[in-house]
Amino acid sequence: MLEIKTYTCQKCGEKFTKAVGGVVMSPKQMELEMHPVCDRCRLKKVKEFVDIFKK
Repeated sequence: MLEIKTYTCQKCGEKFTKAVGGVVMSPKQMELEMHPVCDRCRLKKVKEFVDIFKK
């Protein structure tokens, strides 16, 4: 069963919610439990990475 949990982003400090749960935890959920990072910070990092290859 899915449940909604509130996490605090380790990069920006903002609180965010994610639906997690299930019979077996996926690797993504394990990563979220150990190192919670919000989607905004995650996308910002991806954008920086992609911009490196555009130059």
